[in-house]
Formats: sequence, structure tokens, C-alpha cells
Amino acid sequence: MELQHIIAGALVLLASTFGARAQMVCTFTTECLEADACMDSTLTLEMVDGEPATLVTEFGDFAVRGVATGGALIAEGAGMVLLLSRNAEGAARASFHLEGPVAMTYLGQCEGER
Repeated sequence: MELQHIIAGALVLLASTFGARAQMVCTFTTECLEADACMDSTLTLEMVDGEPATLVTEFGDFAVRGVATGGALIAEGAGMVLLLSRNAEGAARASFHLEGPVAMTYLGQCEGER
């Protein structure tokens, strides 16, 4: 009977790992680093269900820590803090803040639910 519990636990773990799906996908086509000129970007960000929800990027995963007034998400990970905001039509801004201080801001579009 103990083996059945182990197998059931493994199946639940697999289902939760592979069952996580993106709630929202954002594509950012412009990147601005501090006061430098902006340039083209191909950054993609996915919000994945979980406790806590996670924002997955090419820089790493960011755990959502809170929601600011107006619905902006505050997340942290990979040695950075991420602020993500969007309007009802999906226009989005993501800013990554590093020590220094240094900030990279991305302009793009999000689809799906937050």
C-alpha cells in the first residue's frame, strides 16, 4: 500500500508540474536601457499559475510578490525586481530594476488574463 501512495504522490507532482499553464503572455518589441536610445526587442514574458504565480522570462523566473494599485504586478527573481503593468487593451510595460540603480524598460502587448 505504501507503493501506491508513492505512485499517487508522483502522479500529483507530475500533473502539477506539467499542468502549469500560462495565464498571460506578453511580447515586448522595444527595450530602453536607462537614458540610452531605445532599440528593438524580442522579450517574451509568461505568467504561469502557481503559489506564488511566476513570471517566466529569458532572464529567469520571477515570483509575483504583490499587486499594486491599478493592477500592476511586482515580482522578484534573478537578482532583480520586476514591475509589470498593462491596460485593458493589453498595452504593457515591464521594467526590470537591478542594483546600481539600473533599470531596463520594455514596451509591448499582453494577451490573456492576469
